[in-house]
Amino acid sequence: MLDAYPQTIAGAAQSKSIPLTKGLPLVGSLPQLIKNPFGFLKQARETYGDIYNLNLGVSKILMLNSPRQMQHIFVDNVQNYRKGGAMWDAIRAMLGNGLVVSEGGFWLRQRRMMQPGNPRHLARRSTWLRHSTNSR
Repeated sequence: MLDAYPQTIAGAAQSKSIPLTKGLPLVGSLPQLIKNPFGFLKQARETYGDIYNLNLGVSKILMLNSPRQMQHIFVDNVQNYRKGGAMWDAIRAMLGNGLVVSEGGFWLRQRRMMQPGNPRHLARRSTWLRHSTNSR
């Protein structure tokens, strides 16, 4: 888990530590999160900024609230960040190794299967299909 974020994510002159939401021992911020998820996350962003660790007691989750940070992690430097550990293993056990939990080449193949085709290519196909069905 990251304890500090680099200049490329933070946009600051030097790296700084990532704040942790306040919470109770063993359960962290989970009670507040369950009681009012959107309100809690909105307040946490206002209090801790665009990047913070969500305290879940025995674990924590890195929260990102900026498209620039998401671009850095999920697109530009995806090879540096892995979906591993007990939480991801539990999610895989429940959901399977789908698009949300997969990574690397397997994720890329899945994403391409889910991604709509090239719009120009689809337009040619639809014209051909329309012509074929009208001629019968």
